[in-house]
Amino acid sequence: MGCGKSNVGKSLAGKLGWDFLDLDTYIITRAARTMEDLFSEGQQDFRALEASCLKSIFDSVTENTVLALGGGSTLNEDSAKLVLERSLCIYLQTSAEQIRSRLSRDPGVRPLYDKGNAEELLLGRLPVYERAHYSVNTDALTVEEVSDILSDYILSLL
Repeated sequence: MGCGKSNVGKSLAGKLGWDFLDLDTYIITRAARTMEDLFSEGQQDFRALEASCLKSIFDSVTENTVLALGGGSTLNEDSAKLVLERSLCIYLQTSAEQIRSRLSRDPGVRPLYDKGNAEELLLGRLPVYERAHYSVNTDALTVEEVSDILSDYILSLL
């Protein structure tokens, strides 16, 4: 949430010549409903749909795809396990202060976010985020700088 997953993901996919897929967009398209509408039924129902969509993606997508996850998608342990076992999981580490700053410029649809709970959301998700295979602090970097770092890292693994 607010760390640049979608923007960095698109940029990274372009640099690598890979496909790009955004989990939130996939969910909205598959459900044919808005994010607000999906969350109105409760976070637990949304997380179940999200986990189902994530599994479908991993069952059908080929390699060489950059997948931008939703900020809470790995809170489901089955989803976290799937991501960690079947992909290179990258954590875009971003401070609560930077998240607030970015979201004030581009609020979009953030059903779980309000200006006072960035730290709370981040702290609750941090134990899962820190299980990622690789992380980069995005606070002082542009989208292009982050995607350059990640592209260099990924290419070094190939």
